[in-house]
Amino acid sequence: MVQSYAQVLVAQGRAEGEKKGEAKGEAKGRVEGRLEGRAEALLDQLEFRFGPLPPKVKKAIRALTPERLKELTRQVVSAQSLDELHLV
Repeated sequence: MVQSYAQVLVAQGRAEGEKKGEAKGEAKGRVEGRLEGRAEALLDQLEFRFGPLPPKVKKAIRALTPERLKELTRQVVSAQSLDELHLV
């Protein structure tokens, strides 16, 4: 089957759009994966330091912004209690 020039351009545009969409999706997935990893690492640190965590603290940690996760990762080293970290 012979394609018209317009059909070729449409196919190329579609392929380019799919490629860009895949790249954006992969980048978003990597960012989300890093955030999940940071949250899990912080949860591990908190549990090691303070023992089992209430479910609402775990939920709060998983909902934090990247900036707050980074901040808490530093604060957990010197915190004497969960209350000091203002997680609940």
